[in-house]
Amino acid sequence: RKPGPRRRAMPPKAAAKKAAAKKAAAKAQPGNPVAQRDEEVEEVIADLFRLGDPDGSGVIEFGEFLMHHRNIMSATDLDRDEDDAEIEKKFRKHDTDNNQCLDKDEFAAYMKGIFSAVGRK
Repeated sequence: RKPGPRRRAMPPKAAAKKAAAKKAAAKAQPGNPVAQRDEEVEEVIADLFRLGDPDGSGVIEFGEFLMHHRNIMSATDLDRDEDDAEIEKKFRKHDTDNNQCLDKDEFAAYMKGIFSAVGRK
């Protein structure tokens, strides 16, 4: 049998991109429970964002975050006494653009961290 043309090995970055695209396509299949769970998580985060933004400004300012963070913590088994400085540290960690408020993406990152911590308990 005559050998065909040699296939070159895919560069690592290209292989990683291909694997990520394949995984994303699998998640996008209708009826995929992982995709449904991801959508549900995003809906919960959106609802929590609306609750944390009572003035409807589209961002959560530190005062709003302070109250909201305490409410979220009391609803989980992560509730512990945190002073305002500790909470402010968490706020600043997620305020990646340093504009003194959390937009939807920054708040989503904060909530995913909370969900991850709750999942480990």
